[in-house]
Amino acid sequence: LGVGDKNSNNQNRSPVFVQFIDCVYQLLEQFSNAFQFNEQFLIAILNNIYSNRFGTFLYDCERQRVAKELNKKTASLWTFLLNNEEMYSNPFYNKENTGELVLIPVVSMRKMKFWKGYYFQHNPHFVKQFPFTKTNLELLKYRKF
Repeated sequence: LGVGDKNSNNQNRSPVFVQFIDCVYQLLEQFSNAFQFNEQFLIAILNNIYSNRFGTFLYDCERQRVAKELNKKTASLWTFLLNNEEMYSNPFYNKENTGELVLIPVVSMRKMKFWKGYYFQHNPHFVKQFPFTKTNLELLKYRKF
C-alpha cells in the first residue's frame, strides 16, 4: 500500500485493496456460513491499513518490510486479530458444508449490498446501535464445535 515510504503521498494510493475487501464482504453476505471470520474482521483490517499502528501494511512489499526489520519494530495486524479471535469469529460458519465447495456468487447488481457497517461506521444515524460484539459472542456460545 506504500504507507511508511517517505516518497508516498495520498495521490499515489490506490483503493484496490479496499475494493478487494469489499468484494470479500459481498461474498460473506451471500455465503454467510462459508467463512470463519465476520464483518468486524474485515472492518478491522480496513481501519488499520493506514493507521500505522501495525507494520503489516507499511511499505510496498514484503522485501521492503524485511529490509527495514519491521518485525522487530512493529506488531503484526494478523497477530492482533488472531489474539482476539472470538471477537472476529463467524457464529454461522459451518466447516462441514464448506469443505470442497466452490463458491459461485450471484454477480447481479441487484444482489450487491452497500456496506453500511464500514462506510457508515462513524455515522450514528445509519449504523446499528446495539453492540455487535456482544451479540456475536452470545451466538458463539451456542455454536457446536
